[in-house]
Amino acid sequence: MAALVVVYLILGILYESYIHPLTILSNAALGRRRRAGDPEWAFGFDFSLIALIGIILLIGIVKKNGIMMVDFAISAERDEHLPADQAIRKAALLRFRPIMMTDHGGAVGRAYR
Repeated sequence: MAALVVVYLILGILYESYIHPLTILSNAALGRRRRAGDPEWAFGFDFSLIALIGIILLIGIVKKNGIMMVDFAISAERDEHLPADQAIRKAALLRFRPIMMTDHGGAVGRAYR
């Protein structure tokens, strides 16, 4: 819990906002629920230290993507004077391909263990 507060404070200082850190921190729960435990429990594998390291890496990748999405949206809003919804759409379109490449690379890596 203390680590989340520290991360929230650092992101709050970085973005000078109260809401942007919450946007980024909410992505971790979504990423963890979406993929973290599927291979281990669905196929009967034991939850090992390597699986825990993989979950931590997954949360880090989801965080990085969230930070970059917010950063792209803020820069589009400031530099190009776009409204918030258009800035978010532009950031999502710009980040879609790298996010999908990372996601598919991880899926292929899990398939060939």
